[in-house]
Amino acid sequence: MGSNRIVVLTALPLEAAAVRAHLPSLTRHDLPQGTIVEEGPLPGTQYNVCLAWAGSGNGHAAVVAERVISWANPAAVLFVGIAGALKKDIALGDVVVATRVMGYQRGKVTETGFRPDTEAWEGAHRLLQAAHYAEANGLWRKFLSSPDGQSVPVVHFKPIVSGDIVKDSNSSPLSDLLDITYYGAAAIEMEAAGVSRAAHGRVDLLVIRGVSDSSDGSKASSDARGWQLRAAGHAAAFALGLITALRAPEPASGYMQAKAAADPGWSVLEQAPAVSWRTGLQHAQSFETATLELHLAPVAVTARLQTVQLRALWGDLVELGRTRGIFGQAEAVEGQPTSDNAVAFVRQARGSGTNGLAILRSGQRSGWEILPKLDRQPVAIFDPEYIAKRLAIMLDLLLTIPAPLPTRFVPVAGIAPAMMISRGKVGVPHYGAVTFRMSEQAIRTETTESVAAEGLSNVTDQVAEELATRLEQAFDKRR
Repeated sequence: MGSNRIVVLTALPLEAAAVRAHLPSLTRHDLPQGTIVEEGPLPGTQYNVCLAWAGSGNGHAAVVAERVISWANPAAVLFVGIAGALKKDIALGDVVVATRVMGYQRGKVTETGFRPDTEAWEGAHRLLQAAHYAEANGLWRKFLSSPDGQSVPVVHFKPIVSGDIVKDSNSSPLSDLLDITYYGAAAIEMEAAGVSRAAHGRVDLLVIRGVSDSSDGSKASSDARGWQLRAAGHAAAFALGLITALRAPEPASGYMQAKAAADPGWSVLEQAPAVSWRTGLQHAQSFETATLELHLAPVAVTARLQTVQLRALWGDLVELGRTRGIFGQAEAVEGQPTSDNAVAFVRQARGSGTNGLAILRSGQRSGWEILPKLDRQPVAIFDPEYIAKRLAIMLDLLLTIPAPLPTRFVPVAGIAPAMMISRGKVGVPHYGAVTFRMSEQAIRTETTESVAAEGLSNVTDQVAEELATRLEQAFDKRR
């Protein structure tokens, strides 16, 4: 657990506001696809909370969750907000900590009716342990607006169900389905299944819900009496109390310590290998915004990938792109495998460019994504710190492509087109006039040094920082 970031996702603005109220200092981050993350320290802990609005519905929540998780590389994810109760012993304002999330809409319709095929995700053990500790020791009560003992809500550790239907009746086919098949569930909501899919196998997740209605036809009355705000506040309080119960992050221990001490082992080449840049892999549009690209060109290739391998790898690229947030869950992926390469990419809105992944027959691995822009201006931001972080994430992604690794790679980075690009800080508002780069020449690092492929995953941060520094020198030299 090396990261000091905890991602907190919410579906509604009022849920995000309930969390934001406890974070005195927040910095805005604009992710490449437009998702906004607010990051700030939680007082009394060594953790930073990364707060993001995921929107309503499992599909949208899954897309945003994937993007934020890929960007933040967090120690844990908490999905926080409101829900409807399914049990009579759960009162308005109570908190339900999900021991299990069950998706109830997957199944098969037959002549005898709907036969559910239940999807289920268990709450992360260490987060449930911290939640029990926070409850037993009252750590979360200080975050309540009225922390006196008489008004403290009851906390229930129970399963919840998740689907894209608002339940507000006890006399409906949905109510019957839940009573028969999901009788153990204590609450119902609309996003946890999507977030669980995005987090599964990647990061620990726990869902925390404040009960705002009884899902029995009284929702309008409960909402009018302010139970959404109160329930959101209770869920936020418990989530923040849980964070205080977590063991402090240890960034210098174990794997992270070994990673920091590792040496990329740069070696000068007598002859530079050929590199296929993005414009050679994918047809450029008439207008594109500045795009960051990373390529791992193999040195001294003796074996080439076969066409049948490239065909299979195209599907792997699509899956990796969706899992790591390069491609959105609902975005259409274009491209196809050929005898020379497999290229998968997603076009962004209004022809502004593409995010993509590729692997060549030579073994070259490539990835690219659009750089963030200044607010309300068609000018991309050149932020070396942001670029280093994105290159590290992209480098890690490229190394997971399931193809044979060569002995050594030449890592190269570039930005093209590079005409409408200005120095700045991603997530920090820009004031005053904008001075942007006028040269149409691409910004690229040189192909003169290689690193060992074995162990490269342990030094992604160092290699990314070096490439970002070289890009910065090229940017300043050719402005």
